[in-house]
Amino acid sequence: MRILDLPDPTIVNPKRLAKERSAEVCGQCHAYAGLPGGFYEGSWPYFRSGKKLEQHFTVSDTTARNAENMFWPDGSARTGGREYNSMLLSGCFTNGEMSCVSCHSLHGSEPLDLIEPAMNGDKACLQCHSEFSGNIARHTFHEPESSGSRCLNCHMPYTSYGLLSTARSHRVDSPATTGQTTRDRPNACNLCHLDKTLAWTAEQLSNRYGTPSITLADEHNNIAASVLWALRGDAAQRAIVAWHMGQPWALEVSGKNWVEPYLSRLLVDPYSVVRLIAHRSLTQLGGENIPFDYLGNEQEREQVMQTYLDSWQQNTESLDQVLPPATLLEGPGRVRWDVVENIYQQRDNRRLLISE
Repeated sequence: MRILDLPDPTIVNPKRLAKERSAEVCGQCHAYAGLPGGFYEGSWPYFRSGKKLEQHFTVSDTTARNAENMFWPDGSARTGGREYNSMLLSGCFTNGEMSCVSCHSLHGSEPLDLIEPAMNGDKACLQCHSEFSGNIARHTFHEPESSGSRCLNCHMPYTSYGLLSTARSHRVDSPATTGQTTRDRPNACNLCHLDKTLAWTAEQLSNRYGTPSITLADEHNNIAASVLWALRGDAAQRAIVAWHMGQPWALEVSGKNWVEPYLSRLLVDPYSVVRLIAHRSLTQLGGENIPFDYLGNEQEREQVMQTYLDSWQQNTESLDQVLPPATLLEGPGRVRWDVVENIYQQRDNRRLLISE
């Protein structure tokens, strides 16, 4: 072996570090943290790769000031770019050997996500969980080639907001019946099965995986979780569900002839980002692409909303179809607006500041 083929001992390579030290190389930037003495007076600038990050700052959690802006109540980060906080809660890290470089690579990868090419898919999980290789459907209870059999969709769903879009949660966990209140993290099942209730999800998880049954409010037995998040949820919930309502893989599962009224309603949302994402999703439904200025005045936004609603009603009222009952549609082109308005009046419009 030539000496040039040997690793340079003066360069710290995260792949050659223990998982904690390796992850901290990324965590120095990709984390919410408390800096003793303030950003400029603290010792964060003196952290060096391979050393202990805890000597320079304290990783924030739900006890931090303004925590509700940074975290879902379960401790998962609301925001893309703060993946280190969420990864610390993952069993694959705490009980296994997973670190950032298990899937990511700074060299030889696409610059957008910096994912190692071979790990851009199920192999990211199967490299450790090889027992599921060859018969993934036994574990997922979905068709092998469907979106429901993709490991990341269930264990790392898009429940973080970032850059006017969404990002995968880096808290690797299993689906659960989360999303019961207006500030809870939405769950993976109902972000794909947009037309289903939380009670449906609870039943599926109990029957398939033996998850303990839970008691849910009546509305969670009768109204789709996505509808409740869109109408009543906080700004993060609304942005995330609006994005999912425009994703082909979710619409393939849930149908798309019922989501337009809810996306249209989000065009007049108090948060400009929610309005932007909702309009993007509307353009994915295959109907009319109506020009929309998400920063325009309120009257203009209401006019576009009404135009979309009128167009949806005209295009669907003659269709002979069975609509999901939990979506509050009485029939093609007909919404139970009295129920919708009652839920909308309970909207969580508390201020939410997400720092990217």
